[in-house]
Order: sequence, then C-alpha cells, then structure tokens
Amino acid sequence: MSIDFTVWGSVHLVVGAAVLLPGVVLLRHDPPGWARFNGMLVVGLCIIVQLVWLPAQPIWSILMVVLGVVVLRALVLTWDDE
Repeated sequence: MSIDFTVWGSVHLVVGAAVLLPGVVLLRHDPPGWARFNGMLVVGLCIIVQLVWLPAQPIWSILMVVLGVVVLRALVLTWDDE
C-alpha cells in the first residue's frame, strides 16, 4: 500500500497544528508541566514523521530532525522540579 503526497501533506498539517498549542503555552513566563510534556511528545512524533518522509525530501527532513532534536533537548534540560 502506497501513501500519496496529499495524505503526507495532511499528516504534516495535523502535526504542525498539534505543535502550535504547547508551543504557545511554553512561551509564557511560568509554563505548566503538561505543556512541556506534550511538547516533548509532539516533537518526538514530528521527528518520527520526518524520518518516514526522508526518502521524499532528504535535505528538508534532515534539517527538521536536527531542529526537533535541538527543541527536544531544550525542553528536557530546562525542566526544573520544584
């Protein structure tokens, strides 16, 4: 079974919309823990989607995986348990 580019475009739009909510909440001064956790889940999902997309757009996928790893690292390292 093959998935065409229209379906992949829809998947990318859904993942992008899912990234928006935690991203906006994380911009607050004191973000809640759920936003950080959801952000890590969504960025991890985005990295997986980009790895699957790698054969179609290799340069873009590699750039997005690197950006995702940087964002994931920032979310993990700035987590403080109070």
